[in-house]
Amino acid sequence: MCAAMIAHRITRLPLLHEATEHPAVIVPTHWGGKFSLFIWQKMVRSLDGAAVISLALSNLFAKLNPLADLIILPAISEIPPLPEARPEPGGKTLFLYSGSLIEAKDGVLSLVRAFHLAWQRNPDMRLRIVGYGSEAQRSTLAALVAELGIPEQVEISAAIPQEEVPAILAGADVLVLCRPLSRQAAYGFPTKLAEYLASARPVITTITSDIGHYLRDKETAYLVPPNDIQAFADAMVSAASDPVGRETIGKNGWQIAERCFNAEICGTRFAEWVGGFASRRAR
Repeated sequence: MCAAMIAHRITRLPLLHEATEHPAVIVPTHWGGKFSLFIWQKMVRSLDGAAVISLALSNLFAKLNPLADLIILPAISEIPPLPEARPEPGGKTLFLYSGSLIEAKDGVLSLVRAFHLAWQRNPDMRLRIVGYGSEAQRSTLAALVAELGIPEQVEISAAIPQEEVPAILAGADVLVLCRPLSRQAAYGFPTKLAEYLASARPVITTITSDIGHYLRDKETAYLVPPNDIQAFADAMVSAASDPVGRETIGKNGWQIAERCFNAEICGTRFAEWVGGFASRRAR
């Protein structure tokens, strides 16, 4: 960041920045982190523009530098064509989570507790967790599954290569994200949500960051307040009991992904935004 500011002062080239997290989330908590935050704030005040992932981050940047040209680019994904209608579902409803095993980030332990409550009301469901994390996180997750007495209903799988993720998502009945409320959740945006919606599978997610700006409950996704395990369980039961309705929600969610999270569309917006700085400099 210091090098960028020095180069900016020397060359007078536009100084642009990209942010997907609140800076306090990614810097260390000791004195070195405080110094990094100080430098970061100095840099933001020197910026010509910033591309941010959420409205909250945009407001933060605007407060520090009202003159900066800001653009909000949410989670971005390649959007495949809308798949053909799936065959009539059979067997138990498969809920799938793919991502980090960190509870504070994505609420995986809360997801298991919500599934347990839902499964007690409807035993014709199962949960698969495909995640990456430490051995300690994996052990904690497995211990909770055993404690709740649902090892036959919950499958914990190792992380898979990124290129295999779309097929895994498409094979599920419902995709789930139980992200709790936190500074990271408030200022960031879950990139996996774009991938979830792009699969045209119905999604159950907590409402954090800008999710409520893009999605509508029971129209384009099942939306649940964060930190409400019972409400998340209710949504799982609702999705499991209505195969036809959830398929419609999945297709509607795909349309949101195509319109708002499409890599080609967002890439064009970003290129035009960057190009604006070049044209202004050329005048």
